[in-house]
Amino acid sequence: GMELEYNQSLSFLPKPFKGLNVRASYTRSYAEVIMPNMSPHAVSAGFNYAFRRFNVNANLNWRDNVPTNVAATTYIRHRSTIDVGGGVKLTSRLSVFVTGRNVRSEPVIVMQKIRNNPAVAQTIEVTGTIWTFGVKGVW
Repeated sequence: GMELEYNQSLSFLPKPFKGLNVRASYTRSYAEVIMPNMSPHAVSAGFNYAFRRFNVNANLNWRDNVPTNVAATTYIRHRSTIDVGGGVKLTSRLSVFVTGRNVRSEPVIVMQKIRNNPAVAQTIEVTGTIWTFGVKGVW
């Protein structure tokens, strides 16, 4: 396999954009035989921004079809998810944060192909957005 990654701090920009950071990556995985649960292609991109006591971030993640058996007759359909987050530093040792995973509620769709027929959805799992709220302390 291989991975290409780019990460750039945009600190050369004028204030208040100095705290902006962007990133992107591409992962290619391959094998001589079909490997269940191995995504052949994955792309992610995102940014984070920090200004004074505040920070925010967003990420886009895409995965190609992922076979779930060695015959590749069932697979998890490609999907894109968006994750967001942010936080506030209350003191030098205490901060609060929030993260949201899969904010567009993209479902996990398991596809099945039988003989020469087109693949059809076998299972559609909708988990919705997963929110996490927290307090972080450093001692």
